[in-house]
Amino acid sequence: MKRRALLVLVVVLAGCGGGGNRTLMDVFSGDGFPEEPPTGECVPGEMTCYSNAVWQCNPAGSGWMEHQPCLEGTVCYEGACCTPGSCEGKMCGDAGCGLTCGECKEGFYCEAGKCVEGERVPDCGTAVCGPDNCGGTCGQCEGLFHCCKGICCQASCGSKECGDDGCCGSCGFCSGGGVCSEGSCCEPACQGKECGDDGCGGTCGDCAGGIPCSGGKCCQPKCAGKECGDDGCGGVCGTCAPWLACGTDSKCSNLCTESCLGKECGPDACGGQCGGCDVGLQCTNSGQCVSECAPSCEGKECGSDGCFGSCGLPCAAGLFCDGDSTCKPLDQCKPACEGKACGPDGCGGDCGPCAGDGQLCTVDGQCGSWCSDCQADEACSELDFEAGNLVGWHVEGDGRVVSALGAAKPVQGSYMLLVSSAVGSVGEVAFESCLGKAGPIDRIHFRWKFYSEEFMEYCSAVQADSFTLYLEKGGKTLLVFKADVHDLCPPDACNGCGKLYSLLVPSDVDLDQGDAFMTDWMEGEGKVLGFITAGEPFHVRVRVEDAAGPLLDTLVLVDDIQFLSCTADCSGKECGDDGCGGSCGECQEGFGCHDGTCTCPAVCEGKICGDDGCGGSCGTCAPGNACADGLCIPCVPDCAGKQCGDDGCGGSCGKCGAGYYCTPQGKCIPDCTPDCEGKQCGSDGCGGECGQCEDGNVCTKDKCNMTTSQCVFMPVEGECDDGNPNTKNDQCVNGKCVGE
Repeated sequence: MKRRALLVLVVVLAGCGGGGNRTLMDVFSGDGFPEEPPTGECVPGEMTCYSNAVWQCNPAGSGWMEHQPCLEGTVCYEGACCTPGSCEGKMCGDAGCGLTCGECKEGFYCEAGKCVEGERVPDCGTAVCGPDNCGGTCGQCEGLFHCCKGICCQASCGSKECGDDGCCGSCGFCSGGGVCSEGSCCEPACQGKECGDDGCGGTCGDCAGGIPCSGGKCCQPKCAGKECGDDGCGGVCGTCAPWLACGTDSKCSNLCTESCLGKECGPDACGGQCGGCDVGLQCTNSGQCVSECAPSCEGKECGSDGCFGSCGLPCAAGLFCDGDSTCKPLDQCKPACEGKACGPDGCGGDCGPCAGDGQLCTVDGQCGSWCSDCQADEACSELDFEAGNLVGWHVEGDGRVVSALGAAKPVQGSYMLLVSSAVGSVGEVAFESCLGKAGPIDRIHFRWKFYSEEFMEYCSAVQADSFTLYLEKGGKTLLVFKADVHDLCPPDACNGCGKLYSLLVPSDVDLDQGDAFMTDWMEGEGKVLGFITAGEPFHVRVRVEDAAGPLLDTLVLVDDIQFLSCTADCSGKECGDDGCGGSCGECQEGFGCHDGTCTCPAVCEGKICGDDGCGGSCGTCAPGNACADGLCIPCVPDCAGKQCGDDGCGGSCGKCGAGYYCTPQGKCIPDCTPDCEGKQCGSDGCGGECGQCEDGNVCTKDKCNMTTSQCVFMPVEGECDDGNPNTKNDQCVNGKCVGE
């Protein structure tokens, strides 16, 4: 039979303060508890102690039943399992949980755990009630007030049906198998579960060996060799990029059909290419290799240069650019809207507005909504410029796709976006995209390169040309990134300059006024968490704006736009945002989260005593008074129906004789003798155990039947190892490990 280890104790004869107290030696040697279990009528849900276990009054109030045995190193005290303090090196003094480390003989008193010769002087310190450590009292509490740790107080339960009443008492007990959670009785929900939350702030069990809990079961995810798909435990082994799909082999693969019929070059619709063009040739939108484009503006006053650019400046107000590339009066203009639903009519007017919510007018005059259902086209999830044109996109001013600009080549793929203020004061491109089921999306990342004629002339100007990137969805706009000439100027060029400064070099591309400078390719990034919802379309808008005047142009290249998933980070945090829209934990009531730590603001406004809400005190009352609701008032002792125990004002209602101890209800009852006859497990009746259930078989769940005190080994399902290298897929079957 297992017995509890005895703590090193010295017990001497009783002196000042008188005998009858239980010592730690009494309890851990099997004494100090009643020999017979509690009997008779009781209050339903009430708790008491017997055989170092918590016993509970049954729902009918007709008797008692064992509720919870106290673990090794703990004792049952006032209807709950309590952990006493250490008595090592002590001859006497308080051990907590209603116990002492021993008592001193007559003529000695206890001081710091030692018996000291002489007479103890009553010591109340700041206490206004309760014992004075020499058999007397420090004062009495009046009326409905009780003594609790030297202070007169009144129980405060409010709407609580169980738990601490704030005055060393209880607001009630939970009947049956209920447990008290935040002042309310809660029935743990663990049926069919072997781990996870029990719904009452506790757990249904823990999984061994670091195996995660999923759906109330201990389950080891099976993801070896998998990129995606089910992990066997209700989770996934990974997610595929938006343009890929998870196959039956749990691999991410491109399930689209390549389309290169009749094409020499260009995209194959599956992320690849149908081929490339020789040096000196470029790929057209139809996939044909043709000679590289040479701008042609000879004899042209306005209009296209034949290479996605324009000739001359925009026509002045009241004029339009005719088909012969000359500026003519508007009254000679014939609107060109055939086949167009929106956009410019060529005469300074529009072919019509787009009525749909969030629709943009594309460059080919259509009210585009490629991604309205997030399934229409794989291009909806492609954030590059590999189509080589802007068909289906919204363009204002100078916006185009190029394969090169001077020495600059695309960072990714064969094309990049060019937006400038060369045509009008604004250049803008907007396109619709959709990320399908990808997520959570934390940030957008892209590469950009800035060219401007304003660096040297306007570094100190109030206004500066700017480059911005926005996201738009459902009528809402999110500014993701912004940079202007001031940010890119040298730090010493002006006050506030240089926030994004990188080495500026003379531009290898001629802008209209000359003396332009450029940056290298730079990285841009912005937070988008919570703005993009998987499965919903959104717009990406890239804008270059001329703020300082129309003569000096600014041009920006953009490439390699990526939306990146979020990784939660709670390192060193107990509360607050995890960086992905989730939480690292919640603080208990009254506490606030500051920099990932739960802190408690003390509240003493209108109070002169009592708890400050953070474990401290707002002050103490003078002797003879008690703190109630933050105010000091008198206290009256209460011993009605009690033989022993606390009188509610720090005094005593009496003490039990040898062989008896005082229950939380103030009754003196006999002590206890261990009993393990015929038992395999369970309580020995005195705080110990009669044995543990462990058969060493991973295919059984070991449990002690607390009613019969016999071990029960229940078969379980799951993977196992039968130790035979010639078998595979070993599984638990009827309590045994069986392999194929």
